[in-house]
Amino acid sequence: MNCSGLSGQSAIEYLMTYGWMLLVVAVVGGAVFSVVQSQSVESISGFSGEDVLVDDFGITTDDSLQLSLRDGSGQGLTVSSINVSDSNEGRYVYKEFVDSKSVDGGEENVFTLPNISNRGSSSTLKIEITYDSNGLQNLVSSGSISGDLEVSKTRVITEWHNEKELIRRIDFDDGKMRGLDWNADEKYLAVSHDSSDHSISIYNYSENWALDERFGPDSTGSELTVDSVNQKLITRQEGIVDASSFADEGNLDNLDYPGVIDSDNGYIAAATSSNNVSIYEFNDGYKSVKNLSGPTDTIWEINIDNNAGYVAAGSMDGNVYIWDTENWNLDQTFESQEGSVWSIEFDEERDMMVFGDNEGMTMVNMNNWNIENTISTEHRVRSLSIFGKNSYTAAGLQNGPADGEVLIYDSNWILVDKLAEDEGIVRNMVLHPAKPWMAFSSGNTEDIFIYEIPE
Repeated sequence: MNCSGLSGQSAIEYLMTYGWMLLVVAVVGGAVFSVVQSQSVESISGFSGEDVLVDDFGITTDDSLQLSLRDGSGQGLTVSSINVSDSNEGRYVYKEFVDSKSVDGGEENVFTLPNISNRGSSSTLKIEITYDSNGLQNLVSSGSISGDLEVSKTRVITEWHNEKELIRRIDFDDGKMRGLDWNADEKYLAVSHDSSDHSISIYNYSENWALDERFGPDSTGSELTVDSVNQKLITRQEGIVDASSFADEGNLDNLDYPGVIDSDNGYIAAATSSNNVSIYEFNDGYKSVKNLSGPTDTIWEINIDNNAGYVAAGSMDGNVYIWDTENWNLDQTFESQEGSVWSIEFDEERDMMVFGDNEGMTMVNMNNWNIENTISTEHRVRSLSIFGKNSYTAAGLQNGPADGEVLIYDSNWILVDKLAEDEGIVRNMVLHPAKPWMAFSSGNTEDIFIYEIPE
């Protein structure tokens, strides 16, 4: 068989290199060529006369479809996404290439999509390729492949942006950092830390990250929360501080951990020294109006799902406790994989809750409260963030007494990247509310890292 773009010898080498299990097929001038292997027929149709030509395809040993695409226009093109679907089974694999892959004029490039095997019955899979060419965007080329093929699982995949950028590293040598939070209106990053000379620092990112302000007691730092709507900054030592002038506005009763703020509904949820979650309402002078019981040991983490109406707390007793915000009743509890629950994050796009413990992460479907997945990180997950339209999850780890890193997972919980390896324990991680920025602190170098990440 004469494969376009591949000599007989190089085609064999190509197959051996990629471990393909199907024979190569080719389209020349719109004609469909197919070969029989183990009484199965593989063929490809369509794409003739298009800018994008599918010259060859095959299935790898790890059940991924590989497509060899060639530019038929001579102008060059970039592929932004590929969708492979089985209309009979209703399953599909859609892959979006954030860093669009180019195919130079007259050249070929190989694209890979997972969860497609040759263990199915005879079927036809539809392929739609979205691309840009010759100044035109979002063009679509379509065709089909046939054979003993199966889409084993529906998946939506977006490649991690390889051009993520460390936009700032703040060298911090004034004590261990305890808390971080952004103030988008005032354009600063607030840092709480151990210090012998004021324990709260304000870095203005509109002025090249200048250290604008130092205030607070000369003591051990604590967790820190900024309410950008009401312009309040809250810490355990300082209580309530005006987030613009940094003037003291009073204390919160029995506060042990500043927790999180629901500005829309007007309350703060914070841990107390008696292992309860205390609710402080804005319109009642930040006085405690409700105590939520359940945890039997120190509370390490609190988070709020504003959309669904839940407050969640992670405890040293190894459980996550979830209360509804309508009646403040304890609604759900979940046990960790191992030890204390250190971090909790809500994915409101997917109605998912993720929590981290001493050994990994657990994903809970909030529509039915079923555990959807667990991942072993083999290390303590000290912080979590979920970001971007494609729901990436960042897990900040403590790998040892003074070691850590940030692991990035895509929406299918595939590990796609690592940040700040060997830079120390990642205790705090916060997303900017308006910019594609993620800040986290290192417990070893005591530096602050700010990355620009995919939106």
